[in-house]
This record gives sequence, structure tokens and C-alpha cells, in this order.
Amino acid sequence: IIADAVSLINNVKATASTKTTSATFVDLDSMTISYTSSFAEKTLIILTANIGMSTVALDAEVTIDIDGTDYSLGQIGLNTNTEDGMVALQTVQNLAAGAHTIKGQWRRAAGTGTAEALARQMSVLRILKG
Repeated sequence: IIADAVSLINNVKATASTKTTSATFVDLDSMTISYTSSFAEKTLIILTANIGMSTVALDAEVTIDIDGTDYSLGQIGLNTNTEDGMVALQTVQNLAAGAHTIKGQWRRAAGTGTAEALARQMSVLRILKG
């Protein structure tokens, strides 16, 4: 990304464990940012999440959802309940003026286990010129 500057719109962090067995995308706890822009803008969204499991082997997927549309997807496969790994996603999008809701979402993509999210963080930045 070539830019003269970036400006932080908002940043959220969470460390409390949260779990899912959902096979469809659901909101990742504490990973929602809503804001209103008075002008069209280019934004950079970054999401990182430490994903583990509390039962049997599984694949988990994490996505960045902007106003109901998924823009980035990461997957992690785990074989034992002692494994965990980091998923890091980013997307650059041109957003129109108005209200926007950006969410980190996740699901169990394969397997029958319970996915567990540990430390996670999402940042939304405005790209200024460039």
C-alpha cells in the first residue's frame, strides 16, 4: 500500500476465550467496529486471531465481513487439542460515505471439534491519499 499517511479509525482487542462449533460464519466475540464516514474513503482492515481447539481435530476459518460481505479468508488446521495457531488477515477496500459495520467472523470449516479463539485484535485504518 502506497499512502502519504494512515489514520486509525478504531481498534478492538480481546483476550478472553470464546468458542464455536458453528459450521456457518458467526461473529467473533469483541471483533466489531461500527463507524460513519462523511466521505468516500479507502480503508485498511487488519484482523489477527490466535485459534485453538478444545476437543478433536478441526479446520477453522476466519473472515473480515464489511457491511455483510466477506472480503478476506484465512484457514487453520489443527490436529490435537494442544495446538493453536495465528491467523492474520488484511484487506483494502474503497468504502462509500455512510455507516459501516466491520466484523471478524469465524466458523468450524471441517471436523467435529470446538474451535477456540484466544487473543485477537482488529484495526480499521483510513488511507489518506496515495
